[in-house]
Amino acid sequence: MARRGGGFGAIIKIAKAIDRAGKQAARDSAKRAKAYEREQARIAREMEQEARQAERESAALERQREKEDLAREKEEQRRKAQEEKNKLARLRAEQKAAEQKAKEDEKKRIEREKQAALSAFEKRCKEREIERIKVIKQVLK
Repeated sequence: MARRGGGFGAIIKIAKAIDRAGKQAARDSAKRAKAYEREQARIAREMEQEARQAERESAALERQREKEDLAREKEEQRRKAQEEKNKLARLRAEQKAAEQKAKEDEKKRIEREKQAALSAFEKRCKEREIERIKVIKQVLK
């Protein structure tokens, strides 16, 4: 006949089974906690990575803006220099035109004076001729 232990062995088996189940539950809980921590760490890394990427993009945009501003300033300076150059060229052309007009006016004035002097000379010559003729007529009379 089999020996009966009064259920103590069964209680021990049940206690061991409960203990094993508790240990398994603790291991599963620890695994879940580690998985949760890993997931949180992964999310934190991704967020940091995204933040760094956003910061890099922001810095790149800022550098691009600075480059565009610098290019705009250079273009503005070039345009102003060109305007100044055009203005100087226009002033030189106006000055040259004024000098040319002054030369032409001077030539016209000299030509008028020359014509006036020639006219006065011819008039004096005619008057002298008339006087000579008068004198000759008086002498011949």
